[in-house]
Amino acid sequence: MSDKHAELKSMRTSQKFLRKGVAAKLLTHMLDEAKKQAFEQVSLETGTVKAFIPAQELYKRFGFVECLPFSDYQEDPFSMFFTKHITSS
Repeated sequence: MSDKHAELKSMRTSQKFLRKGVAAKLLTHMLDEAKKQAFEQVSLETGTVKAFIPAQELYKRFGFVECLPFSDYQEDPFSMFFTKHITSS
């Protein structure tokens, strides 16, 4: 979105690998890369229906917090938005 703010796009895990830590490893890698590339914030949009609850919980465990729609997104009952500020180490 900018040189300091990245958007994490769709992330899906194959049925065969659900609940085995694949998404957590991918998210860890993406956040490490965001930090290396000097991003200060990472945001994402996800669904609100029951099937998205595991994703919502994953993002919260990684320190993402709910936020208002960003970029060109609009509020709607099927979307929720999260953001995380990245700190340099």
